[in-house]
Amino acid sequence: MSIDLAKALDDACRGAEIACELMMRTYRGDYEVYTKEGAGDRAGAVLTEADLECDRALQHFFTSRYPGHAIVSEESVGSLPEGWQEHEWIWFIDPIDGSLSYLEGTDNFGVSIGLTRRGEPLLGVLCNPARGLRAWAVKGCGAFLNGLETGPLAPAGEPPRLMLSSNQSKRYSYGKAIGIFAPREVVMLESVVTKTIRLLQDGADYYFSLPHEVFGGGCPSAWDFAGSAAILREAGWFAADIYGEPMRFGGPETYWRRGHLFCKPELSDALLAQLGAFVQERRQAGEAWFSDRDVDRTDLQP
Repeated sequence: MSIDLAKALDDACRGAEIACELMMRTYRGDYEVYTKEGAGDRAGAVLTEADLECDRALQHFFTSRYPGHAIVSEESVGSLPEGWQEHEWIWFIDPIDGSLSYLEGTDNFGVSIGLTRRGEPLLGVLCNPARGLRAWAVKGCGAFLNGLETGPLAPAGEPPRLMLSSNQSKRYSYGKAIGIFAPREVVMLESVVTKTIRLLQDGADYYFSLPHEVFGGGCPSAWDFAGSAAILREAGWFAADIYGEPMRFGGPETYWRRGHLFCKPELSDALLAQLGAFVQERRQAGEAWFSDRDVDRTDLQP
């Protein structure tokens, strides 16, 4: 089944606008805050009333327009129908990426929407309404940031600048990786939406996450990366898993266990080699490599 990707992009942008309008109504105001059970850290545990409102609105919006597609949204993942991963077309949606930042009023949050076909990310829309930033792309049509076509703005620095979240930077395994890479600077931002847009603004040269076999902690999910992967790839950045393979989403689970590397294209070979050596070291070291500072064992995903 084929669809009109230009229309799908228009719909994704409209859906993002709806979510942004909803989240900004209560931002820095009064609203209910809940706690997700089983989360490994505070960032993963925070659930706000705005998360749920945006989730309901986006579920209705996309289900009514694309009844033959699977709609996978973070706050509705527990009610996914059996066989969702068998759909040719899947929308991956994070209604508010960066809920803790939303709660703390730090502007590092936004909505992420990605569309995949047979696992391949073809379309992405990211919006950070507090900063007035929006990025979007469709495969073969270029990537855009606030209406202007975008791509890598300058060659990577020497040494290049790394982007991570503050939560990552505190982990033992990421500390070991940072020591190997020896970046000129570590830029810390708290949501994938904001980090991806900051890359497009040339705010850093690379951003990675470690695969589950190395990190062992809570996994990100497909909705964290599907939209960003589509946009960065179309913008001319290198966007792949930690093993250098194209990022493909769609099952059999929503967790993303393979890590990721987003970087300027001239860095990809060197960074993949370093990450490959790092993964191999971890495999050889076995379970003893982990540190209590790295992960609470209750944080491990199945």
